[in-house]
Amino acid sequence: MSSMNTASKIRLNFLFVLLFVFTGTAFAQSGPGAIFKENLDLPLDAIGEEEEEHDDIESIVFFGQSYEGDGIFYCLDRSGSTRGHAIRMEKIEVLKNLKDFSEKVQFAITFYDKGLIHYPQTSRPAKASPAQKAAASAWLQSIQSGSGSCFGLGLIKCLDFANQSSAKRNVIIYLGDGCPTCPGDRGPQYSQKILSQVKTLNYKNHTISSIAVGDICPEFPKALANQNGGTYTVLSGS
Repeated sequence: MSSMNTASKIRLNFLFVLLFVFTGTAFAQSGPGAIFKENLDLPLDAIGEEEEEHDDIESIVFFGQSYEGDGIFYCLDRSGSTRGHAIRMEKIEVLKNLKDFSEKVQFAITFYDKGLIHYPQTSRPAKASPAQKAAASAWLQSIQSGSGSCFGLGLIKCLDFANQSSAKRNVIIYLGDGCPTCPGDRGPQYSQKILSQVKTLNYKNHTISSIAVGDICPEFPKALANQNGGTYTVLSGS
């Protein structure tokens, strides 16, 4: 008799558990706007999180190439070989991007020759407010070609800007039109030196894409893009 009572109690407890489970499930799915989360490893508010994460990412076109980011950093050539048409085209392309930037974008522009000039003059990137875009556009209009070509200065400064950025996706665009040189440094040794410095400084894994004007000395821009998850593009030098 005692054994029968114990068995009955077990069956009753089992039925009670089943009733609780089915009632709880029905409750979780009932009512307008209710959410049933099948994967219990995810928080309820994770639904749609991936879409929201990319809301601020914008697409730009620079010399016919598409890039996506909300932090855009330009490393541009103003060496003696850019005198005339080349420097004008660089400025026109950046000005088009500036015009289209929303206020969510953070940006900076560097121009290298044997030295370096950049906008903004601080160590932090600019936010693309109407005032900042107007100031950057005026600064761009004043840029002229220089002499010499130390592209490493521009890349390192762009990485400094990108590392200070709070954007979700930072993109650096490098443009150059010749072989790697800098007073006191030449050829493959200079290229390897800069690639090594970039690897060390790019600890946040920013994307770096390269644009080569002409196909002279393509090894450096190719290696730069490959090392940093970017794209490599060759423009006609004419």
